[in-house]
Amino acid sequence: MDLVDLFDSITIINAAHRKDRRQQMRGALRLVGWDPDGPKVTWFPAVDPKTAVGFTTPGTRGCFLSHLAVLNIARSAGHQRVLVLEDDCEFAPDFSDRQAEVAGWLESSPWGIAYLGHSESITTGPPRLVPWSPDLPIMLTHCYAISGNVLSRLPGYLEAITLRPPGSPEGGPMALDGGFSWFRRQNPDVQTVLSAPSLAYQRSSRSDLSPRWFDRVPVLRDAAENVRGLRGRHRIKPSS
Repeated sequence: MDLVDLFDSITIINAAHRKDRRQQMRGALRLVGWDPDGPKVTWFPAVDPKTAVGFTTPGTRGCFLSHLAVLNIARSAGHQRVLVLEDDCEFAPDFSDRQAEVAGWLESSPWGIAYLGHSESITTGPPRLVPWSPDLPIMLTHCYAISGNVLSRLPGYLEAITLRPPGSPEGGPMALDGGFSWFRRQNPDVQTVLSAPSLAYQRSSRSDLSPRWFDRVPVLRDAAENVRGLRGRHRIKPSS
């Protein structure tokens, strides 16, 4: 069993204007043996608000609302295991070799949220799923899985965050990874696991949340994208 067989749905969040990321993501999926147009794969058009409305930036708000919409769709469909990817997700070089083993762990072990991609430094011990304390925050949401029992609770929690004022002691508008960490802390029964080592990273690409100065100039932006593409090329070992 590969990971694509484990999940009821795999959703990639992609902004309509980021055709570069969509193309890169389609190539990455093919390299690990996944059909980018397969029956389980959905390309979700990212929400692109023009105002922040309590969030730090419109981009941060758009990211939050995009993931919230994807989770609501999965909940309404009655899915029991879903995988959510952002369009700057880059699979680890050994993803193809490890995905069957990770799928087996997720199939046989209890979990609520599984961070298959993360930035935590877990360098000791064999490859495994690592239980993560609800009191420890986790950054990034470029590759994570949610189980059905959490799908029934998480979207409502995130929705409430969007309705509170900034700085609310109950949790006001914030970055999505912060919202997940607040949810985990306030719902300690939810079992969180991390893939060790990480199965996916964030691809080096122009950020829509906080673009750098050279990403705002068309000629320089194109040059920067070419350099980023060279950095990420040939990293993934193709699926056999």
